[in-house]
Amino acid sequence: MRRRQYLQAAGLVLTGGLAGCSELGGDASTPAATDTPTVTATAESTPTEEPTPRENPPIINPPLWLKLIPFDYFGDKDEYTGRMAFQRVDWEWYLQMRETTPEWGAAGNEIWSFAPTEANFRLVPSTDILKTPHYGTLLTTLNIEDTVFGEFPTLGPEIQRQCGLAADDDEREDARIIDEVVNYSVPNVTTFIGADTDAVHDALANNEPKEYSNTAVTTYIGTDDAVSQRIIVSDEWSQGVVMVETSDEKAEDLLPALQRSASKGTESLAADESVQWCLSRAESTAPIVTGEVNEYRYEFAEQGRSDRSVERLEPFDTLVTTLDARQYSGTAQHAFSHVDGDPPTADELRSSFETDSGEWTASSEPNVSSIEASWE
Repeated sequence: MRRRQYLQAAGLVLTGGLAGCSELGGDASTPAATDTPTVTATAESTPTEEPTPRENPPIINPPLWLKLIPFDYFGDKDEYTGRMAFQRVDWEWYLQMRETTPEWGAAGNEIWSFAPTEANFRLVPSTDILKTPHYGTLLTTLNIEDTVFGEFPTLGPEIQRQCGLAADDDEREDARIIDEVVNYSVPNVTTFIGADTDAVHDALANNEPKEYSNTAVTTYIGTDDAVSQRIIVSDEWSQGVVMVETSDEKAEDLLPALQRSASKGTESLAADESVQWCLSRAESTAPIVTGEVNEYRYEFAEQGRSDRSVERLEPFDTLVTTLDARQYSGTAQHAFSHVDGDPPTADELRSSFETDSGEWTASSEPNVSSIEASWE
């Protein structure tokens, strides 16, 4: 992928874009603004007296998709206090499985798939361990198709093309450019990893841009229905990254996403101790990875998922779920952390889930526990 050339004139700031964006950093002639100070994960997560379990969180090597989720993602700490949900979807897998009905074990007599249709939101997997990753997949793809494709007239068609969804069913994989899609809440941001950013810049040629003299990042203002929303395009990583503000957010709340797009300022979500514990156990390279961090829990809007067994295992700090589903086999996992107390025990995990079909394993340690099921 060609790296786009950016203007390097000292103090260059184009009109429009995101308030406070100079906090990406700059040269001596473009000092960072002081009205919105950068808050790092260290300052936020190191109170005067730490419980013992927080002293030695596991050392993890987070994947790129996790490095792009900011840890300091909120402007109003009193209201949100680091709560969030996220979903990661491997897009090659998704195109293969989008219309495929699983035919294994717990799903063998059911007719749901992963396309974001009304029927798939209504047809809930009967096995509790499958409800969260199935829902996370539907949320991500619904956000893409309804919001990015539908409300961003200049960006939408290009992202649709790069996702392979503008092509016929049997040609989608050959047309696909995007490798992964990540969505997180509050503020709501959808990220496309592996994007052809040159083509995205061309598609956004008539949108209002803002470039930065010290990083390969450009922000654009949406148009029409998305005129109050931003698009962040970054070539700072090993793959092209496009972040889309997929609901109306305060500019200061979007700032951490901008900083992560440039690998500056805000640390990634992997800096959170409870997330580190979960990722030490979770299969973070699985096609579907969802997370519920701190007190955030999915709201299922009476879609048949609110009875999932994890509700009986409160409290926990973070729940990371993974799913690797094929037409004739599937593996699902929940990993729980509770760094200020005891996570669910292996016996509690087994008693909370229906284990009549498939092969199940459960284990528990002082800070993290997990249960996994596989079917052929």
